[in-house]
Amino acid sequence: MKSFFQKHTGLCVFILAAFTFLPWLGLSLFNTKGEPREAIVAVTMLASGDWILPVSFGADIPYKPPFFAWCIAVLSTIFGGEVTEYTSRLPSAIAVIAMVMALYGFVRKGEPQRRFLAPCAAIMTIGFVEVWRAGMACRVDMVLTAAMVGAMLSLFRYMSRGAKGLPLIAIPLMSIGVLTKGPVGMVLPLMCAWIYYILANGFRKWWHITWRLFIAGLASLILPALWYWKAAMQGGDEFLDLIIEENVNRMTGSMGYGSHENGVWYNFMTMAVGLLPVTVGCILALWAVKWRRPSVKEMKSDLQRLLHTHPSRVYAGVCAITVFLFYCIPTSKRSVYLLPVYPMAAYLITVWLDSLISSTRRGKLYAGVYMRIILFASIAIGIAMAVSPILSPGIIVPICGIAVIAASIIVLMKLRHRDAHLKAIASVVATPLILSAVAGGILPIILNQKSDIDIARRIEQLNINNEPVYEYIDDPMLRYYTANFYLDDRIRLYSPQANEGWLIVCEEDMESWLKESEGHHSTQLVWRQPKKSCDRNRPVMILRLTPVREENL
Repeated sequence: MKSFFQKHTGLCVFILAAFTFLPWLGLSLFNTKGEPREAIVAVTMLASGDWILPVSFGADIPYKPPFFAWCIAVLSTIFGGEVTEYTSRLPSAIAVIAMVMALYGFVRKGEPQRRFLAPCAAIMTIGFVEVWRAGMACRVDMVLTAAMVGAMLSLFRYMSRGAKGLPLIAIPLMSIGVLTKGPVGMVLPLMCAWIYYILANGFRKWWHITWRLFIAGLASLILPALWYWKAAMQGGDEFLDLIIEENVNRMTGSMGYGSHENGVWYNFMTMAVGLLPVTVGCILALWAVKWRRPSVKEMKSDLQRLLHTHPSRVYAGVCAITVFLFYCIPTSKRSVYLLPVYPMAAYLITVWLDSLISSTRRGKLYAGVYMRIILFASIAIGIAMAVSPILSPGIIVPICGIAVIAASIIVLMKLRHRDAHLKAIASVVATPLILSAVAGGILPIILNQKSDIDIARRIEQLNINNEPVYEYIDDPMLRYYTANFYLDDRIRLYSPQANEGWLIVCEEDMESWLKESEGHHSTQLVWRQPKKSCDRNRPVMILRLTPVREENL
């Protein structure tokens, strides 16, 4: 096994990445408003044939550019023509696997003498909680991150070759980024590349790189500009207002509504949580560090040495710091915005841990201790899953638990007396295995209970004549996205002109609905949801909606 791993390291990393994500994507139902909101766009694309600006709920245009929805629609067509949970999440899984393999190649070429670093950095990235969560979700963030990170790594190779011509790989990747979530997909990679080039070469050649990166940025906007033009012609002022709100007002903090507003502290907190379980490993590793009094002269000497002997490390640090500081500026902050930091952080953390293991006796001891902590934790999780068949009607949970136990015990037995680097890799590999077991056995049991699929099923039982289905929410920013996805975008927004049919509403919104309906409709309670809606966070009612004018007749 050791010989196979050494000869086919990249293949092993790819297999582990694929196993961590691909088998489990369809096991959990949609249970948050974010995932079905993105999936519905692909549903309406396939139903209407409009691949530019499809409309959902009969009135809503998409909040984001369409590349992610295009990916879902194409993959759904390949896998039978129906948009499912699996095909909706598949673009994110493919993106994270591609990003991890790109990172592996980047570190392998940048550190040819330290072959341990590339697989460890790649696998560590998979095991970060934030990366794993984004790779399992139907959200645009991982596709955007993969495009941005790929563009950053490609721009480094472009600059390493003298920045001649145009970065032909980075340009389409930045185009994908812009078509996924807007201009940030082009701005951040170019900003990281420009800062690194100036840091490495000084301002003497600043114009040499500036105009080339500027041309590359313009080239990456050609395809997105075509879409923006077509969408503006189709959506008019509503589309233009939405673009300004999402791209300009969000960055300047002048949005018309509050959106994830947090202070700078939020980014530090989410990074610490998102890096788990490596955060714990780094804290424990401080015990193995040889502390010394900091010296400005030594720090300057170390930086100069890094610039000349390890440019890939400097570039990773520049990218991580630039992205982190960039997202400290807007008042709107979310943990997923910092996703491009994680692969760079994995590389730098791996280098740091490698230096500890290679240079100190405490570092070697730390590697063995941390490996045992992680593997014993995986055994504990496996035992809990193996003995809990009462939680699940199937056998997926016990099988996943037994597999985790067996893999952990084998690793512990084989690596008792091996070198510290193999122990470090074993501890890193254990994390994706634990996450795979959790995704396959634990999360579906918990999350499927939260889904609003029961609303859709009850509508299907009641609506035997295929009558219109309406929803009403007092907050104009909210929708019953989950129920609408499982009803194939059949829900429409309520208006006083609505025909006879069915109304989805919660009790807190009834008073507002009565004012808006102004006696146009009467209702009859048909079904009350026993739990809170995952989209509205309140129990929902299904009412029989009847126009008053028909009763008077």
